[in-house]
Amino acid sequence: MDQSAALKAWRKKVSFFILMLITMIDYIGIGFVYPIFSHLLFRSNSPLLSPGASDMQKGFYLGLLLSLLSLAQFFFGPLLGKMSDRIGRKKVLLASLSIGAGGYFLSLLGILGMNIQLLLLSRIVIGASAGNTAVIQASIADLSSAEEKSKSFGLYNMSLGIGLALGPFLGGVFSNPDLFHEKAATLPFWIGTLSCIASFFLIALFFPETNRSEAQERPGFLSGIYDLKKVFQMKGIRALMLSIFFFVFGWSYYFEFVSIYLINRFDFHASDIGYFYGYSAAWYAFSTGFLIVPALKRFRSEQVLFYSLAFAGVYIFLFLMIENAALLWVYLPVLIYLVSLVFPTATAMVSNWASPERQGEALGIFQSVQSLGWTVAPLISGCFIGIYHKMPVLMGGAMILVAGMIYGYFHKQKLFR
Repeated sequence: MDQSAALKAWRKKVSFFILMLITMIDYIGIGFVYPIFSHLLFRSNSPLLSPGASDMQKGFYLGLLLSLLSLAQFFFGPLLGKMSDRIGRKKVLLASLSIGAGGYFLSLLGILGMNIQLLLLSRIVIGASAGNTAVIQASIADLSSAEEKSKSFGLYNMSLGIGLALGPFLGGVFSNPDLFHEKAATLPFWIGTLSCIASFFLIALFFPETNRSEAQERPGFLSGIYDLKKVFQMKGIRALMLSIFFFVFGWSYYFEFVSIYLINRFDFHASDIGYFYGYSAAWYAFSTGFLIVPALKRFRSEQVLFYSLAFAGVYIFLFLMIENAALLWVYLPVLIYLVSLVFPTATAMVSNWASPERQGEALGIFQSVQSLGWTVAPLISGCFIGIYHKMPVLMGGAMILVAGMIYGYFHKQKLFR
């Protein structure tokens, strides 16, 4: 390898490392809200709501807090993805990180003042920033060959998992009044603000532009809505997109609301919930980084996606049979491994389907489909959690099974030949 090629390879590794680091930082910020919000809303005499608020009201506001981020991401993911095709990945990443810093600072003010309206606004702003997920994925696609994409997106999901492991852990620890003063719950939001600022400087100083082609289509704010229409016009990809929507709906319902089941079934506190999410995300990171590689090498993408959806949908129902909280730590690794196969496989399939100059657009569409699932599940279902606490497991498993059946029906010839 000559000196020029070696330098090019080194720059590629540095760029990839920066993308992984920023992904991890982003998801630390996203992950720590799970134990904080559920703890603040569902404890007695919630400081965010009026005295005597019912469990249905608390569930509604929890669903709203969780869904607004994804709703904003639904609109901004395709917009930022297309903008990055048009003006470059670096400029869009810098703009989104600036917005993210402002969003976390609003969250900080909302927690300090125990102001639910300010927290709701901050979730919209952070969701707009989180639309850069499509830009990060497009940058990874720019840096990877078709053969490398499954592995590259596996490493991306590993970084995501590490962030989600650290985020809920920090959120659970700092919202535990037995360990810290209650206002210590603001510390993760300080971390989120400063992390966005640090990521901004990493991109500005060390990340080169990876997009060498220029799309001519001008992006619009309603790209997310138009892109959903496109999904049903694309024969080769619509079954995949529809399956991913139902999978995300089910996983969102389970993962974002299972904390309420844990509170009622096992008397979990904020720190316990943080450990639960942290442990799950740690296994996700380990699985996507290492454990899924043999399956991806041995089986076709269509087979990996179908069987992971089918087995995950069935396995999730076993959650209701666990009577001892200690068994959760034995049960979770298998579930997380099955889930860890879904996103890297599906993301690589979408990226390989799209042309090089449309990576941002295609992955923006993929992101908008996921965001719609993350939005719909908590938005329409949060209030039901207060009525029936087993709903996250039942609805989650059912929707993931539906996702597997849809994909199996449309791709049965590829699966069983």
